[in-house]
Amino acid sequence: MPLDPHELLYRKLAEITDRVSLALKEADPDELMLLAEKQDTVVRELRQAGFCTDSSLLVRVLALSRQISDVIMEIQQCRHEVSTRIKQISDGRKLIHAYVT
Repeated sequence: MPLDPHELLYRKLAEITDRVSLALKEADPDELMLLAEKQDTVVRELRQAGFCTDSSLLVRVLALSRQISDVIMEIQQCRHEVSTRIKQISDGRKLIHAYVT
């Protein structure tokens, strides 16, 4: 039995989300960029597919939504850590500059 186009697209999106989480842990910016492009493509395809009337997909969609929210939180945490580190480096340079001059 062939898969519903919506189900296939949600599976692709779930796979991409798993790979994003892994790429975040590995700090692989090239992979993250590639996955962002793939995710945009799948989301566009979902929009083109239209509204899904299959209520059995609801559980999967909700789980995927939670998974995506978790990845977004991971990205926000990484961004915060990088921002903090950049600020620390900047502050350190200012201290060195003040000491040297």
